Amino acid sequence: SEQGAEPFRTKTKPKMTIDVIDHPSSLSRLREAWLELEEVDGASVVAGWDFASTWCRRRLGSDRIHVLAFRRGSECVGIAPLMVAPRKMGPLRIPTILYMTRNGFVPGVRVISRPDCAADVARAMLEYLLHRDRAWSVIRLNNISPEGALDLAIREGEREQGLLVHHEAPECAATIEVEESWEKLFARFREDRRRTVRKKNKDLEEVGEVSNRCITDPGAVSTALETCFDIAARSWQGRAGTCIGASEVSRDFYRDLFESFARTQRARIQILSLDDRPISFEVALGNRGCHHSLKIGFDAAYRSFAPGILTVAAALRSAVERGDRRAELFHPATRSKLSWGVTATPSLHATLFTSSLTGRLLHAARGGRSTDPVAATPA
Repeated sequence: SEQGAEPFRTKTKPKMTIDVIDHPSSLSRLREAWLELEEVDGASVVAGWDFASTWCRRRLGSDRIHVLAFRRGSECVGIAPLMVAPRKMGPLRIPTILYMTRNGFVPGVRVISRPDCAADVARAMLEYLLHRDRAWSVIRLNNISPEGALDLAIREGEREQGLLVHHEAPECAATIEVEESWEKLFARFREDRRRTVRKKNKDLEEVGEVSNRCITDPGAVSTALETCFDIAARSWQGRAGTCIGASEVSRDFYRDLFESFARTQRARIQILSLDDRPISFEVALGNRGCHHSLKIGFDAAYRSFAPGILTVAAALRSAVERGDRRAELFHPATRSKLSWGVTATPSLHATLFTSSLTGRLLHAARGGRSTDPVAATPA
């Protein structure tokens, strides 16, 4: 760690060494290993080095990073992008460790590892997080694959060690398998969604000249992002103060993020305009043949034309033209998103409690162990 603490050595076999990075200035030491692991793991872009390092620079705020690097000998075989922060539980603010995002629930943020080491990394992570000397009482682990390494390690710990676990209601990630042609992908949309795209496109074209551009040129991404901030300010999220340009911190984060991805031509900004007036946008990142949609917004004055739907449709068409294999909408698979032909992939969420007095009391207050999360997963 930054303070020079001794690495944590697990007792679980096979034994591992865990290095702790607890200061942003030390994170760069993991860059090379992180990039290699995300490649072999197939991790979502938000679990990758570029996203996490930008988050640390721009969005960490008063939270503290606590990144774990799992090593076998000198080789790094896993990384857990964690942070420590106080989180409200009723009237209390409880020290909590969770994945490194604003609320710990951004789809795709999770521990990454070499596939052949995933089970060992999962067990080692639990041993470290639940050690009696920790400064936190609560561990929130999200984006857990059913029957994956971490899910199995948690279940094993409950069964054999009596781990204190509360299983949260599962969600379903929204993934679209991209077809080889736009016609085939469009045919997979639900009929009401196809009808909306056709009708609203026609309605908009009757009002004025319509353009729907996908900006990927590194020299144009920065200007396009500022246009997105302007559109977002005129959206319902803008009025609520939750849009991507709602604060200087948020704007700086997206500027840094898209500048980084633009250098490797992985930044994608879709903008729908009417008579040269931008009215809707999608900001997305590309990675290993996957289109990762981050944010969508539209000018509320044009709501009747369903500009958000038209922009998503155009972005998916651009994904087909680029040869992408998959698109992730980065939100739970709601009824609306299912109309795009989404595959709903179950994602589990668990809250673990340490064996400290505070941890045991908090676990009891949550009602103990919940019902089986897999059985509760919606079909």
